[in-house]
Amino acid sequence: MAERETFLVVETGRLGDLVMTTPALEGLRRGAPEARIVVAGGWPLPILENHPAVDRLVEVPHPNPRWLRLALERRRWRRWLAGQNCRAVLICHGHDHRIWHGAAERAGVPQILSERLSRPSGDHHSERLHRLAVKIAGCDSVPPPARIVVTDEERQAARHRLTRLGRDENRRLVGVHVGTGRLSRGRTDLSKKMWPLERWKALLPDLVKTWDTQVLFTGTAAEAAAVEGVVAAAPEGAAVNLAGRTGVRELAAAVSLCDLFITPDTGPMHLAAALDVPLVAIFSVTSPTDVGPRGPSARHTIITSAACLPCSRKAQRRCRKSLCTDDLTVQRVRRAADSWLQGR
Repeated sequence: MAERETFLVVETGRLGDLVMTTPALEGLRRGAPEARIVVAGGWPLPILENHPAVDRLVEVPHPNPRWLRLALERRRWRRWLAGQNCRAVLICHGHDHRIWHGAAERAGVPQILSERLSRPSGDHHSERLHRLAVKIAGCDSVPPPARIVVTDEERQAARHRLTRLGRDENRRLVGVHVGTGRLSRGRTDLSKKMWPLERWKALLPDLVKTWDTQVLFTGTAAEAAAVEGVVAAAPEGAAVNLAGRTGVRELAAAVSLCDLFITPDTGPMHLAAALDVPLVAIFSVTSPTDVGPRGPSARHTIITSAACLPCSRKAQRRCRKSLCTDDLTVQRVRRAADSWLQGR
């Protein structure tokens, strides 16, 4: 019997980047149903567990210093690829792009394609990846939405955990993600992708009072301090704080229980969209056309600024103004949240 062909998909970015690869993974599966699809990635990789288009997940370690990591990864993956019947490698992100390209070339992989998420191009990143997947697998299909699979057992475990933390099942649950990836690197300056903390403190108490909701706070351990400041402004008994207390699978299960999720452009934003949770997404410096939410039924409202969008990372570091957040007002976010909660 002939050995199964292997497709290697590489995404070493963060959570949102990995969620945006799922349309490409489904495109590969449709075009090559008998092939083995392997995904290599970093710490968010478990979010793809139980996905029907994935056969194997391979976590990529990151030893230091950087030059040693580059050399070890190139050598390790060249050996791995040489032992597989690998038909193609799809590199989805710009991190360590040369490592994977060089390893695949030395291993004799016949087809190597890549898509760097670097600057807005007018097409959504997931659609560009899907086009490459179609080219690899030789099929022609419409890009599917992003999709993440959460099991009933995971939802039940999340429900029990939230109950222990004070969740009242008779009240609606609004999830919010205050921080962004910049905070998780230990920086003291807040990312310009964030919505100002003062506006969160103004929004949530009124939302809780009007709709009798509880607020589920998510975030990394490094973001917990910023989250605590907003939690303190919430009415008594309204906050359920999971910041710094979950892995990606537990986070997905908790988000799937929400009646509404409010967040800036973050990984949990893509996660909520892929889980088909109603979403209010706040965009300041990034482009929703390029990296906006792509869920199964597009149940989202995008709040964005027309000031100088999109903004490059270099310009963000130099900018001393707040034009991109000045018109992202509490009133605009509140109206969007009200429309979803009223519909529910």
